[in-house]
Amino acid sequence: MRVTAKEVQDLGDGPISVTAVAISEQNRSMASTALSFNLEATAPRITSNTTLSVVENTQTIATLTANESVTWALDTHYEGVAANADAALMTLSSAGVLSWQSGSGRDYEGAVKSAAGNNNYRVRVIATDSAGNTTPQDLTVQVVDASEAPSFVAASFQGASSTPTEVNKAVALNDFQIACSDLNKAFTLVGSATNGRLNLGGY
Repeated sequence: MRVTAKEVQDLGDGPISVTAVAISEQNRSMASTALSFNLEATAPRITSNTTLSVVENTQTIATLTANESVTWALDTHYEGVAANADAALMTLSSAGVLSWQSGSGRDYEGAVKSAAGNNNYRVRVIATDSAGNTTPQDLTVQVVDASEAPSFVAASFQGASSTPTEVNKAVALNDFQIACSDLNKAFTLVGSATNGRLNLGGY
């Protein structure tokens, strides 16, 4: 006697009792001792979002969740596929804590990006319940820009004739250039009467 996988699933999860009955040609029967076990054939359901957002320079991304107790792992058999292209940049604990390999996370403005060349990172995870049922899930991790004050790298006048000049009581900054750590910020020149200084501020 064989039982198909579909027939087992149709039984549903829960306690199961199986008894074999042998019937002779004379229509006599004999039943075996009942075999009891607990059936769990339903795969876990992952309840955390498929798109996760994390602020730049943060190591821990999120804690994944499911509808039952599960063990988490990265899908190492899914390498080379676009949906798992950035798995090497992350770690996943058995408790479901998804983090960056780098201790300081990912920099939104940094030159190093995802496999797709942007701030969206893709990875596949697997949840396994106590009965060995598994559920895979493709995730997208979005690194978002933090609201932070930029730091100046350099400020200079370009060329010998680029020094400030006075034009009708106004100061002309000839070919004044700055370099900043955050190229996404905009700056304004703010005049100040104190010591005749010209302040650079705002972003």
